[in-house]
Amino acid sequence: SNNLKVDESSLTGESDLIEKHESTDPFLLSGTHIMEGSGKMLVLAVGEHSQTGMILKLLNATASQNVVLDKVNPTSNEDDLDCVKIEKRSILHTQLRKLGIQIEYAVFVLTVPVDLSSAITLSLTYVVKKMASDNNLVRHLDACETIEIIRPANTKEILFESVSVNSSYSSILLPSVGEETLSKQIGNQIDCSLLNFINTLDGNYIEIRRNYPEDKFIHVYKFKLAQKTMSTIIQRSNSTIRMYTKGTSKIILKKCNTILNRNGDIIPFSHVDYDHLVQTVIEPMTCDGLDTICIGYRDFSSDNLPDWNNETSVIDQLTC
Repeated sequence: SNNLKVDESSLTGESDLIEKHESTDPFLLSGTHIMEGSGKMLVLAVGEHSQTGMILKLLNATASQNVVLDKVNPTSNEDDLDCVKIEKRSILHTQLRKLGIQIEYAVFVLTVPVDLSSAITLSLTYVVKKMASDNNLVRHLDACETIEIIRPANTKEILFESVSVNSSYSSILLPSVGEETLSKQIGNQIDCSLLNFINTLDGNYIEIRRNYPEDKFIHVYKFKLAQKTMSTIIQRSNSTIRMYTKGTSKIILKKCNTILNRNGDIIPFSHVDYDHLVQTVIEPMTCDGLDTICIGYRDFSSDNLPDWNNETSVIDQLTC
């Protein structure tokens, strides 16, 4: 596992995240939620043998006993009928009934999207008009998926390796079938979009992942909503220890002190360069409803490795 943290509040009532590890706390309970990190698990129990299953089994057994007692001891007084009805409805039954009604309403709302097709059509029309204003004529919408960027060889290698390694390995692209022009995406949407971008540049993320399996990673900082970054540290074939980082552009750029230029050369990156990039690239794209992602990396000397648990100091002095 890599920084695997679980929300067990549904069972314990405690909101604190529980860190799972093979040696300290290796058990994942059904009904809990994975909030951070990643890992592999072996399923030991399902259904009524799982933690949630045993709880539901006990609740059902308690409910059955209450019904039997009500049948054995009926009241003879008609004035007590209301009392019998109240006794049969326990607090748990009342709460579950209210919850069931709420879920029913939620499912009803979720299953009736209003004018979904119209929204998609309007969005595509808006994008095409915006591209036309930039002197980009679009005759077929599928042409919007085609992109080609020429970059130096070393920059391409860094880009390919960063996207392929520093993404969830459960995110993959399946080849298109029949007349489909786009490959099917499975997994995280952002990761799949970046992998598709690599494919358009004639990269092979599958081969790169084969060279760097997950069990060979030195350390992984999984995506956190507060930090909005994700980092993976690997040992490359030339014995270099390298960390690849991706995340929100403004956050990553603030941690960079160098940048790769158009020729693939590493040059200094100052606060003035940061402000210029934000004003000329990031903010205009944000105004058009587009989010930007920045990719950076950092090399470490094998003789002077940092404390991997100190994430703040490790993810610093990057090259973007």
